[in-house]
Amino acid sequence: MMMMMKYCSTSTLLFLLLFPSIPFPRNAVVVVDARVVRKARLTLVSFATVWEEDGGWVSRGCDSGAVVGDKEKVVALSSSWFDKGRRCNKYVRITGGDSGRTVTARVVGECDASLGCDGDVIDASRAVWMGLKVGSRDWGRRRLYVSWYDA
Repeated sequence: MMMMMKYCSTSTLLFLLLFPSIPFPRNAVVVVDARVVRKARLTLVSFATVWEEDGGWVSRGCDSGAVVGDKEKVVALSSSWFDKGRRCNKYVRITGGDSGRTVTARVVGECDASLGCDGDVIDASRAVWMGLKVGSRDWGRRRLYVSWYDA
């Protein structure tokens, strides 16, 4: 898979972060000051319980079997972004929602491609959605496009 890279100014990066709904090619990245900014689709997942292997979310590689509360700002990254656990317990900054707000969340797992998770998805807790100021009626009901980078 070929990845498009675009180098831009800091003001262009700010524009992309403030307006994440502006489309650009899937899996495209923008590089500014050695920071790689990616586009993603945010999905709502309950991290309050650890589900079983037969169809639910399971913490893969980060504190396997640990229960994480929905009040914590946590995410699971798509397999390619999870990078075989390289981002475990590290933080990412996510910008999006109608307000263009940014939140910092801890990576606690993988949204596994072998279980049907697309390559541009971030599973996020309710606390992340709340931090982005997305109305609770829209949680998980609409596609929310965001920009994210390693914190």
